[in-house]
Amino acid sequence: IHAPADSGPLDACFHRVSNSSRCGTSFARLNANPRSAVGKDVVLVGYLAVRNGLPVLFPSEDDYSNDVVFNAVELRGAGSEMLDGKWYRMVIVQARFSLSEGPQEPWLGVMSGVSKVDAMLPVEREDPAALRVHIDSIRDRSGR
Repeated sequence: IHAPADSGPLDACFHRVSNSSRCGTSFARLNANPRSAVGKDVVLVGYLAVRNGLPVLFPSEDDYSNDVVFNAVELRGAGSEMLDGKWYRMVIVQARFSLSEGPQEPWLGVMSGVSKVDAMLPVEREDPAALRVHIDSIRDRSGR
């Protein structure tokens, strides 16, 4: 996505449906302009882990493993039944976003009033040989 040179920072929210209240975003977009997502119902994919006794969503397992907390968001208001079986996995979370409030909260922000936490299913790897067959069939049709 390209923004005009004279525009401000890219809005963190991506709306698939116009006038939708749901803000789809990524950690990269959220980090670039977190204030644009404040107070919005954010949908975010990340790695769910426990950090200092709190549920925290990291951009990736590597960020968790290396304790890169300033890229993470704390989850508040998610009951244990909502999180059971999803720890230390990639998940999709929907909740209201706010900025962190002080030095005791070293992360990017807080997602509160969590309404959804679903485990992500890994994509099945495709056989690269299938790509070669597809390229060959296109070549045969074009006569090149």
